[in-house]
Amino acid sequence: MFFIEVFIPKGALDPERRRLLMQRLGSIDELLLGEPMHPEAERTMRSCYQAVLHEQEIWTVGGDLWSEGDPPRYVVRLQVPGSWRKEMAEHLIPIFLRVIGEIDGDPEGVAWEPRALVNVVGVPEGSVGVFGGPMRSEDLGLRIGRSFREVRRRGETEPGPRPGAVYDPMCGMTIELATAEFTLEHGGEVYGFCCDPCRTAFRKELEEAPAG
Repeated sequence: MFFIEVFIPKGALDPERRRLLMQRLGSIDELLLGEPMHPEAERTMRSCYQAVLHEQEIWTVGGDLWSEGDPPRYVVRLQVPGSWRKEMAEHLIPIFLRVIGEIDGDPEGVAWEPRALVNVVGVPEGSVGVFGGPMRSEDLGLRIGRSFREVRRRGETEPGPRPGAVYDPMCGMTIELATAEFTLEHGGEVYGFCCDPCRTAFRKELEEAPAG
């Protein structure tokens, strides 16, 4: 679902910095900004988040060959479902550039010079193949939260998230109710959602639930 490719010139980073770069760019901890998901949903989310590193033998900058001793260069390409591209780009590009600057050791240089390029690519709807077949964005979100919904139906979601927050009942994301864009009130309880497809799916679930 999330596939990250990191490109650097061969020899640009020592083994320790390569390891740190991939651990951080390939971690959903950076993606979530400290906002936990329900453990069941997070487990599935982590299994869908993959990153690979390519070290390039030949790298040119303005037509000149990069050589050891030159400042490192970085290109990061992240593939996400197409309908998530804009929101994900706005959220992740600053995070990825910050992480690269910290690993590089020259945050200001990375921020003010074109040494790091982050490209978020939206994959057309229905062309992401995972969980045994092609899936749309909403299918993926619901699949990530399937195990969470199972424990929710059994009433096993305690302890819940921090005060003032709730779990999205469909995908297990932590939602701050005071600032949530998507909410729904039902049976005297207010639910928060990460996106409109999750809210729509939950409304449909309520409508199909047996009476009583």
